[in-house]
Amino acid sequence: MAKQKENFSILDMGMLFEGSLSFSGKAVINGTVKGILKGGTIVIGEQGRVEAETAALHLTVGGIFKGNAEVSGQLSVLSSGRCEGEVRCGDLVIEPGAVMNAKIIRRPPEETESPPSAEKTKAKKKKK
Repeated sequence: MAKQKENFSILDMGMLFEGSLSFSGKAVINGTVKGILKGGTIVIGEQGRVEAETAALHLTVGGIFKGNAEVSGQLSVLSSGRCEGEVRCGDLVIEPGAVMNAKIIRRPPEETESPPSAEKTKAKKKKK
């Protein structure tokens, strides 16, 4: 049986994306994303910056994240990372040296099956 290939994308340093970005698979952000970001596994590199309503299966922050995030799996903030805003996540890992200035809501295990939508994140924020 042939192994299915998972999509892998890179937004490199010097690149700016403004708007709504949706993908499947994995993405590494070394540039800047502003707007709405939805995907499988998102890695914000040390040079990366995300200012967005974000929905992901897994999110790793090595650069700067500002906004609201719905992470159905694990949120990891690396020692070089900075996270600000409001985050709902399954599991949370914060390395020593990381900056975490966010409201954190841990999702119950039964809610960690599928990725939430960024639109739902935005709607929840508006209700408050």
